[in-house]
Amino acid sequence: MRAMGLTILMTAASTAPALSADLFTSHFTGLSAKPCYARSYDSAHLGKNQRQQVRRIIIDYDRINADRKPNTSPQQFELGFGFQTRKSTEWFANVAICTARGDRIACSLESDGGVFTLRASGKGLRLEGDQNGFRSEGATDGVEVGGALSDDNLFILQPAPRAQCDSASR
Repeated sequence: MRAMGLTILMTAASTAPALSADLFTSHFTGLSAKPCYARSYDSAHLGKNQRQQVRRIIIDYDRINADRKPNTSPQQFELGFGFQTRKSTEWFANVAICTARGDRIACSLESDGGVFTLRASGKGLRLEGDQNGFRSEGATDGVEVGGALSDDNLFILQPAPRAQCDSASR
């Protein structure tokens, strides 16, 4: 019995580094189409959650970066990150530089835009920001959301039609 337990433990330990590659594969590179994950909140939800500013949020992925380089390494890859606030229809978009780490993916937004972690949530993603919030630029304005006193630090994003992510300009 002890030998079997040790074998299971050793097998689990030997596959631990593969988990991040599996998350990256299962939710990004292993999908046939360009993945898009999104969440929209209606006015009833926002009315009950006054400290939440984010109305729509997306994460997307493409196998080729804007600079035409491959975006397929779990050690460093780029994701699109965008959101709309309850006060604007403008998309605030940024590029996230990410690294797969164990059962999560750690991301930093360019231009000191903040950090977040992605974890699997079924077929979707659980996006967790830190207490410093997110900062991003839109076409005409900049915005900051999230932070210690905000409800904009945790989002459960579901697979969405690609058009939903394409609507967020970069």
